[in-house]
Amino acid sequence: MASFNEHINQSKHNFLFFEKVINMDKTNYLDWCVTICFYVSVHLINAHIAQRANLHYKSHYEVEREINPYNKSICSLNKFVYLSYKKLSMLSRRARYLLKESDNNEVAHYIRDEHLIKALKHLDSLITYFCKEHSINDFPVIEINDNNISDLKLNYIK
Repeated sequence: MASFNEHINQSKHNFLFFEKVINMDKTNYLDWCVTICFYVSVHLINAHIAQRANLHYKSHYEVEREINPYNKSICSLNKFVYLSYKKLSMLSRRARYLLKESDNNEVAHYIRDEHLIKALKHLDSLITYFCKEHSINDFPVIEINDNNISDLKLNYIK
């Protein structure tokens, strides 16, 4: 199973890939941009669980149960970080399956610019939290060639 450092390295790798994709052609790949954001966070979460409890989960359900602040696990996150992860997960599901969690799914729900903005805010808060929580000092800061995004004042996304 992957170690803390291996998960962190994969998260960094995915984050740098995200930078390439979004700067290459954001308009045509909004769905992939949101999906990559989610998988950056998946590895941050799995690093956290590996570090705190030496646990290695294979399903998203197991991971969510472990980090849920109401389950009082050694890996529980505060509710704001947990909700950022959940919202990023839902945005990724929308991107991958064209569905909205709170809908009857009779129509396809596509990813738009505002969804990417939400994903970036959630991802940045997750990166900020885990870098502080686990003393990660070398997480990359990426630059995105989009004024709407660079105006967001995020820590890891400029």
